[in-house]
Amino acid sequence: MTTIFNDGFESGNFSAWTSSGSSGSTLSVVASPVHHGSYAMQVAGLGAAGENGYAHKSLAGTAFYARCYYFFKDSLPTSPSSFWTLAPAFTTTTATQRCASVIYDFANSKFGIRYYNSSGTFANVYEEGTTSLSADTWYCIELYINSADSGTVTLWVDGVQKATVSADTNTRTLAGVSVGNIYVEAAEASDKTILVDCVVVADAYIGPEAASSIKTVTDNLSLNEVLLRHKILSVFDSAGASEANVSRDKTPLVALDAISIFDSALANKSCIISDGLSLDESTYLPSRILKALDNIAISEDALIQKAIIIDESISLVEIVEAGGGISRKTRLYLVLGDLAIELTGN
Repeated sequence: MTTIFNDGFESGNFSAWTSSGSSGSTLSVVASPVHHGSYAMQVAGLGAAGENGYAHKSLAGTAFYARCYYFFKDSLPTSPSSFWTLAPAFTTTTATQRCASVIYDFANSKFGIRYYNSSGTFANVYEEGTTSLSADTWYCIELYINSADSGTVTLWVDGVQKATVSADTNTRTLAGVSVGNIYVEAAEASDKTILVDCVVVADAYIGPEAASSIKTVTDNLSLNEVLLRHKILSVFDSAGASEANVSRDKTPLVALDAISIFDSALANKSCIISDGLSLDESTYLPSRILKALDNIAISEDALIQKAIIIDESISLVEIVEAGGGISRKTRLYLVLGDLAIELTGN
């Protein structure tokens, strides 16, 4: 497909179009509602027969597909005596002189094509089924014309073909496309407002815009990327204290490999250690029982509020009485608080 022309009115005006105009209505570019983007075309105050509001683009060729999104704001037309002209419409060099256009019969809930036939008059062809419309809803409308192929016109709504006509529409010279409302067929009890957005003209079928989708990406996550609050991070290798900071909800950090006690200086954290620790490291564990599995000197007992379980002998300097050329050992007691330990032996 080759795009010949497209405009979503994102310039905020009609600068992309060959001409624009209105009769009995107010033509503007508005910020809401829109199909997508920031702007859409609006025609307000359509009520009396013969009124219009349009944007027109000149084309050079004999076959085109034109698609737009169409919207009835607040309420639908109610006139039972006629149809309503929608968009797009293929025209001659005059913006409101139709070769073929989209119509909708509100009395019978049918989309159709209004075309200028080989007899020099207008004729209508409608879909076989019915299609219900609602106010404040965007509809994708696409019209195809081939004026060189004995005159062929085909209509799609939301990607579904509704009507087609051939061999009867080639008596007017195709020269452009118009969007908006190029003619009110019958007077309405109250003024109506329509909007148009996302106009595309191409050399092949265009169809509705693709719907938005969510793409899920599954990939490895680095530690630096885990700056996500209220998440739990499990560490399966050596961990330093800085790595434990990702546990923002104060959950324990389980280290499955070696970790030093210095790393455990994390407030309100619980550190599970599955490897040995040295005596010096134990000074960072208040109110814990230290089990020493090796020799320990009395000087090392200066650990406040600690209980030391000693599995090996303690070596003391022996005290002797000396004098008169002889020496003899006396009884020796080690006093630890209220506990006295007698030391015996040679």
